[in-house]
Amino acid sequence: MSGTTEDAARKARADLDEAVDRLLGDVREVRAATAVLDASASQAEERYADEVAAALSSLRLDISLARAALIARNSEASEPVQRALGEVATAARGWLGELAVQSRLAQMEARDVADGYVDRLDHVRSETTRAVELLGTHLSGDVADTRRVALDALRRVRHALLGGDVDDGASSAGD
Repeated sequence: MSGTTEDAARKARADLDEAVDRLLGDVREVRAATAVLDASASQAEERYADEVAAALSSLRLDISLARAALIARNSEASEPVQRALGEVATAARGWLGELAVQSRLAQMEARDVADGYVDRLDHVRSETTRAVELLGTHLSGDVADTRRVALDALRRVRHALLGGDVDDGASSAGD
């Protein structure tokens, strides 16, 4: 490499290092802002802040890995390599911490969804049990009365299963 080309390459590397350092500084600022947003945000904003934080942790780790690889390839001393590996370790801890947070959030969301299904299943079970009990008490009665009770019970079970105001005419059929 000629002196001019070598000087240009050295300047380009220095410019790149400065730009990466500025970017990492901006990443720290954005990460701090997401922490503040987490404390006072709606659920959607909180989710956005968490996703941004996770993306920033991944970015920081990717940059640290790339920088460490460059330093390891080009360094003529071990101290810069060790320092770069320390930065990778710090970035990796941050990234793993974000993964742990994301995992806990996903577990909480899954638990909430599962609790909703359990509540709905409990409701369906109780409505079905009540319908069967009602039918059992009316099986020896009048056919029209049994039909009315059966159709009403079926309507209630359908409502419990499907939700909303499900009316297929079952409560009035045959009346």
